Amino acid sequence: MSEPLLLAPPATAIPLLCSLGNMTSKLTLLARQADGRAEVETLIAREFQRKHQAEIRYFLPQLLSLRCAGTLTAAVGVQAATQGPLFLEQYLPQPIEQLLSEQSGQEVKRGQILEIGNLVSARAGSSLLLMVALSELIAASRFRWVTFTATDEVQSLLSKLHYQPILLAAANADKLQHPQVWGAYYQKHPQVMAGMALPAITSARRLPRYQLLQQLLAPQLTELQPQLARLTEAGHG
Repeated sequence: MSEPLLLAPPATAIPLLCSLGNMTSKLTLLARQADGRAEVETLIAREFQRKHQAEIRYFLPQLLSLRCAGTLTAAVGVQAATQGPLFLEQYLPQPIEQLLSEQSGQEVKRGQILEIGNLVSARAGSSLLLMVALSELIAASRFRWVTFTATDEVQSLLSKLHYQPILLAAANADKLQHPQVWGAYYQKHPQVMAGMALPAITSARRLPRYQLLQQLLAPQLTELQPQLARLTEAGHG
């Protein structure tokens, strides 16, 4: 699936605490062709190759990355559904907003949906911190639904943040043009899932560890919120 390219302004690099220790770190949101984007894509590709023997070449339009003590340790990608067909819609029998409306019993608009993918972590704990940051960015955004393709490992991570998603479909490799590049990924039986973001985030905010990380990240994430809003406008990629 092709995506339009966005000549983005320089990415905003925001210092934050990577753990409860003294390591310096920063959070960065990168659009396509932004400085530093290639390094983040390389991390994602390397981790997918290491874990799944995959040779992926597809990356979501916006990548949120985390550096600890100067080392790139984790990344996750996002795409607004209004930016074009979602990668995971290849697995679905109909547009995701129609399927979600049927499954949830309420009208779901395409502009309310955000796809999450490309999640990798090269250091223990980095993915959890990154997902706390992403959750807070989503909470401050226009998005009400998040959707993703999840292996058991990703589902376990999301459960720690109190996400209780609904199952939309099995992620069937036969739906892809080049399934062989994904290595052993589909042997882990990934599933297409979606859930309402705010109830999960509200629940997660009751967790003491989440509260601490939220407080540490809050001033810096305020600077990223308008950037996420701008980069996920319809037509951007």
